[in-house]
Amino acid sequence: MSTMIKGLAAMLLCLGAVSIAVAEPPRLAGIWQGALDVGAMKLRLVFDIKEEGGKLVGTLDSPDQQAFGMPIDTIDVQGSTVTIELHRIQGSFSGTFTADAEQIDGKWSQMGRDFPLVLRRGEKIQPARRPQEPTPPFPYVAEEVSYENAADGVRLAGTLTRPRANGPFPAVLLITGSGRQDRDETLMGHKPFLVLADYLTRRGFAVLRVDDRGVGGSTGNLEQSTLRDFAEDVLAGVAYLRSRDDIGRVGLVGHSEGGIVASLAANASPDVAFVVLIASPGVRIDELLIQQQRAIGSASGMSERMLAFSESLQREIFEILRRTPDNDEAAAQIEALWAKRKGEAIEGEKLSETDQAALSASEAALEAQIKMIGTPWFRDLLEQDPALPLRQLRRPVLALFAERDMQVPIEHNLPALEKALRVAQNSDVTILKMPGLNHLMQTARTGSPAEYATIEETFAPAALEAIADWLVSRGGARPNAGEG
Repeated sequence: MSTMIKGLAAMLLCLGAVSIAVAEPPRLAGIWQGALDVGAMKLRLVFDIKEEGGKLVGTLDSPDQQAFGMPIDTIDVQGSTVTIELHRIQGSFSGTFTADAEQIDGKWSQMGRDFPLVLRRGEKIQPARRPQEPTPPFPYVAEEVSYENAADGVRLAGTLTRPRANGPFPAVLLITGSGRQDRDETLMGHKPFLVLADYLTRRGFAVLRVDDRGVGGSTGNLEQSTLRDFAEDVLAGVAYLRSRDDIGRVGLVGHSEGGIVASLAANASPDVAFVVLIASPGVRIDELLIQQQRAIGSASGMSERMLAFSESLQREIFEILRRTPDNDEAAAQIEALWAKRKGEAIEGEKLSETDQAALSASEAALEAQIKMIGTPWFRDLLEQDPALPLRQLRRPVLALFAERDMQVPIEHNLPALEKALRVAQNSDVTILKMPGLNHLMQTARTGSPAEYATIEETFAPAALEAIADWLVSRGGARPNAGEG
């Protein structure tokens, strides 16, 4: 996430009968807190601003993403306005002090999107506990590696963990879900792939986890790439692992969108020995996005009227994208559609507070969607049908679905995936329903994405054990090899 704050600090003029006294401008130094409403959840931002040597300096925390101490590059106070910028995350805030100088009303801007943001004086928020995150010293070897996808001119960087015992070891390559992900699949302060890699390596496997294109040590541009490009990146990783003397059979573990990539890659190479799909879609992605919207909206208290409104709007937007290849024209049509449909939504029956909030969130989400439609990644993803590669997948497959997953709802996606693998006549398929877990494989109360950051657990032990036990049975790892 990126941040920049721009604002105006309020200056009060006290007019007397004889003279004019100019009050001191409000002090920006201190702790300022606010929350971004991004639809499915609220993200808190905390600015810690100090005066040092007559200059304002500071840092930004995003506690719900467990990102702390991000340095602020510029802080500018002009009259009653304040501007704060964080270049590294391409973010900014601009706002205006209220008269009592206890609040700054403004907006947060990041990657072409604007969100209303009100900052108030507050206190620092401490990082959440993540008790499963492993810390050194490790009972295994961790090695920084890199290799190329020569066809696309992309260099990929990651971490290979392997037991200290003598190889060769069976290996798994971890494939992240959608969006810009680092090798640990860091999300909401959790590092699920770090926890998974640690667990599997202790069970005797070599594990390769890799930064996405354009993230961390990897080159390339994720938004200008397609799922088949990502599959080629995975195959480059498989080839790298197979080139090592200490590596034997190689399998793939894909989470969410990464499961589709895993199926595409496995079908393209005989070097992929087995596949694990974690919360991986079984239905078309356009349908999946609508399922997500309904599940999350319903959990947040949206009325059936607003749920139906959101679904029909989304379907119309997808249809515009299909028939309009020109991005600018598609954006113009979507904006016109929104203006028309928003007017219809507020006519007649009065909206509840929840529905009003949902309508505002829909508008912010729509702005984000318009920014995405020009990317090959989004247009390609929208048309993906995960069932197609699944119908050809004839390697041993383990598929885990979470009972409380709102991003890949189990009631729609498990039957679709199971049916597709039956079409493939795959005789080695294990499908597990994980009770009480969410999309990240955390033990959850509701499964809403709003809970992800608040849960201390990163990866449910039952899910870790299920994956490891299946891999040992298919991958041939030696018991306790990882503890050498």
